[in-house]
Amino acid sequence: MANTTTINGKTTKKGLADFIKKSVATVKEEGLKSRINYALKRMEKDADSVSKKDLFDLAKEIQNLLTPAPEVAVENSSKPKLGKKKSEPKDEVASEEKTPKTSTKKVAKKQKPAVETEEGLTDKDIPLAKVFPKEIDHESLGKLVACPDKYSTIEEIRKALDEGKTLYFAGYWTKRHIKEFTYGQAFNVPVPKGGFPYDLDIIQTIYVCEGINRIYALSTYTEAMYRFEEEELERVDCKANDGSVFTMRYSSGMEYEIYEAVED
Repeated sequence: MANTTTINGKTTKKGLADFIKKSVATVKEEGLKSRINYALKRMEKDADSVSKKDLFDLAKEIQNLLTPAPEVAVENSSKPKLGKKKSEPKDEVASEEKTPKTSTKKVAKKQKPAVETEEGLTDKDIPLAKVFPKEIDHESLGKLVACPDKYSTIEEIRKALDEGKTLYFAGYWTKRHIKEFTYGQAFNVPVPKGGFPYDLDIIQTIYVCEGINRIYALSTYTEAMYRFEEEELERVDCKANDGSVFTMRYSSGMEYEIYEAVED
């Protein structure tokens, strides 16, 4: 039976949570179900850790995906919906110096190309990520700040999420990586035709396991589900071709960095 609860701007957080609890059993999409369960679990621990706007977003997604859809009127939230990015990538990495389109000039002025790379030993080798940007001005998610010196354990990430912080894993995926390492087949999702903006897949942390040292995170672009083990959080020393040493995080061979969402 469809849920006939009417939701509007006056609906309380409790009312939104009750609607979501009643509807979650009929949600078939695993990514959405994981985010719903995580949000409800956080509310049980601390109701203030989940905003009313976040609950509106979940209610809206439930309305779109339920079959039959619940007969509710969920007002539009000003927060953009993740995973539905339609625009083409805004720029290329440092090695591909292309002029950004007119619509991306504002972003391009704020941020340099996303990843500094270390070229391979031959021209056939894939450039490796060396330095991730300190900040990313994401058009949908807002300002993201790199945390190279934080979050080396599962417990640190769990504590941050419990405190209401939003964490993202930025995975380095160039168009060559996407094709060579079969991103689409590996995750069973459609791949952006033009690649990822700044060659970074922005992946939101959605669940920290209780019994095992593992984190599940969802791509905000493709809804690909990633998992990160605790040992992959630690930085690894790497030697560049010029003899200098830098550190990097790896997960199944993918270079990545952890970012916090911050309010301007």
